[in-house]
Amino acid sequence: MILGALEDTIPDFHQSVFAISAVSGGSLGAAVYQRLVAAGSAGTPKCGDEASYMRCAASILEQDFLGPDFLSMFNSDLLQRLLPGGLLPDRATALETAWERAWSASMKSDDFAAALRLRLKSDLDDPAKWLPVVLLNGASVKTGHRIITSDVALDDTCHTSTVDQRQSPPWDLGSMPSTADFFCLTRQPIPLSTAVHNSARFPYISPAGTIWAKDQNGDTWKADRIVDGGYFEVLGGIRSLIC
Repeated sequence: MILGALEDTIPDFHQSVFAISAVSGGSLGAAVYQRLVAAGSAGTPKCGDEASYMRCAASILEQDFLGPDFLSMFNSDLLQRLLPGGLLPDRATALETAWERAWSASMKSDDFAAALRLRLKSDLDDPAKWLPVVLLNGASVKTGHRIITSDVALDDTCHTSTVDQRQSPPWDLGSMPSTADFFCLTRQPIPLSTAVHNSARFPYISPAGTIWAKDQNGDTWKADRIVDGGYFEVLGGIRSLIC
């Protein structure tokens, strides 16, 4: 909402923001702000007749997210513990679906349910298409290091067809030590809601996320598990890099 207020006050404020590094609940705010900017840049209504970024953010974020989560926790999620396999959706799915519905109700689009796609270099080089980069920080259960889910390739070598996916990814991205690119661990597309959840897996509220990797032959295996980014990055807020 703070970033939305700045966007309302300073026209094209996002043009001066290079990246938003977010952790835990701040990742939801970062994603909402970026997608609101994308909707505004496309000339579409921000949320109905509302012309304020801050008020649009409030209309989305004030929705009930814990209700569906707790309902699932004590119903389908609890029942699943007595059943083999993964037959029923868990509380993680309930929370992500609640975010998707909150966005859809205000914006009449499926941005949060759509797959998070890496942005092309042409999009990053064109000022008219500029959006702040989102860096959603999660934590690895296996190593305790940071796993960043982003809409840009943090390590280009992980996005080639020749890389051996069964090798452990590098846990050092230049100026970001002890860090791995989420898409180095898996080639599977995920919706924006899941990308946000990679950073915001609150203890008890959300289960740890299992990262399934897939190689060129279609074989899959459990590469790691991801939990709330607060285990690694304790700031608990949004840090903006402003040019």
